Amino acid sequence: MIPTLDHFQNFVRYRKANLGHESCDYERTCWDFYSSKINAQWIDNDYFCFGTYPFMDGHAFGFFELKGGTEENQREAWAQTRAQFVGPLYGPINGSTFLPYKFISMTNGGPIFPGEWESAPYVANFFNACRPKKVVKYRSAYRTHFDGVIEVSEPFVQDWYDQGFSLEHIELGSSGTADALLNLIDAIFSGNWGYESMTKVQFQNWLQHITAGSNNTPLLYWVQIKDQKVGFAYLSELPDATIIFKTIGILREFQAKGLGNAIAGQLHKVAKSRNAQKCIYALVQVDNRVNRMPDSDISIMREYETYIF
Repeated sequence: MIPTLDHFQNFVRYRKANLGHESCDYERTCWDFYSSKINAQWIDNDYFCFGTYPFMDGHAFGFFELKGGTEENQREAWAQTRAQFVGPLYGPINGSTFLPYKFISMTNGGPIFPGEWESAPYVANFFNACRPKKVVKYRSAYRTHFDGVIEVSEPFVQDWYDQGFSLEHIELGSSGTADALLNLIDAIFSGNWGYESMTKVQFQNWLQHITAGSNNTPLLYWVQIKDQKVGFAYLSELPDATIIFKTIGILREFQAKGLGNAIAGQLHKVAKSRNAQKCIYALVQVDNRVNRMPDSDISIMREYETYIF
């Protein structure tokens, strides 16, 4: 079936009735990105529902929810449905770096933070029982004391200061800024596995989502070396004095040179200056880690998985 707004509304009602989940603008932004894809399909049967679209050498899937039946029937229905798609099946994924969607496999019971997709661990258990070819793991963690990160990063900060490093606020209202940011994002991530760019309209919708109708404050910075924009940082400040580290990206030619460590140090100084009580590092792939950053004071709040079949 071609995905429609009615499918999305039914999906939202299902999550509300069965998971107690309240719908949010973030889910709708994700849906609009997914449903705009050429040959996107909506699958709905007695056992589960989900969306899919052609992706790389196979198909992506997302918006997955189990509905009913026995575990055996669910796995059998999944195998039959999966056989309809030629090539690998990747998921859950919504394509864009800025619309992350992973299945929660472990939680400490803390509240879902803005931009995190709520799911129950039994969904991850279901997919593991379906024997995926590969499981990719992520985690979200937090710390409440920042001096250790700042201290470790200081030599990198000083070294890059000497080369003209600075963080500058991104003024989204300035003419041409949104286009410049999207172009830089594409330049940074276009070589990454599975990356799909947003159109200008989709990117403007995403910017509107993070800046309008919310009590959260987006913190967006250019990473500059003298007058050259070589990267960006996107954080979100919540009313409870929590700052979420969403996305940090730097051009490939500036990677693996300690600049990421300098950025991390400076951003934690920003957190201190704004009297943050907690920093959350959101949806970080488990084998990705800023070099030499201490993690003994980090508490893991959630673990996630995505799959390749």
